[in-house]
Amino acid sequence: MNKLNIEFLINSEKEFLLNLYDNLKDNYNIKKSVNKYCNIDFILNNKTTKNIFYIELKERNIKYINYSSFIIGYVKIKNILKYYKKCLLVWKFNNIYFYGICKEEYKKYKQSLINGGLVVNINKVDLNRGTLEDLIKYIRLNF
Repeated sequence: MNKLNIEFLINSEKEFLLNLYDNLKDNYNIKKSVNKYCNIDFILNNKTTKNIFYIELKERNIKYINYSSFIIGYVKIKNILKYYKKCLLVWKFNNIYFYGICKEEYKKYKQSLINGGLVVNINKVDLNRGTLEDLIKYIRLNF
């Protein structure tokens, strides 16, 4: 990625993209998905292995400690599994991140309706938890 096009990003995506870029630019090409309604937010390409993977970012302004699971749209999970080989789901709560690779089994997790839309409840114990540095290490080890 030669130039980061951050002009139209919302602040949370901009901050996350800049953090990814600062930490991974030597080994990964990183770009924001261009479609505002895309199922993923970021596309990363490992410069050495040429492996491509995706990140879907969910930023929340809630106290994660009060919840045993985090939600994501069922259709989003279904589409990610259908159209993207490897996608890292990331929930950001201030400086704490929960993250894991999107799995087929998530479609079988507890579901509920919120505002007329079907969502999947992903147990936080099934996700990795850590700081931005931990997330960066995870990306380097797994992608």
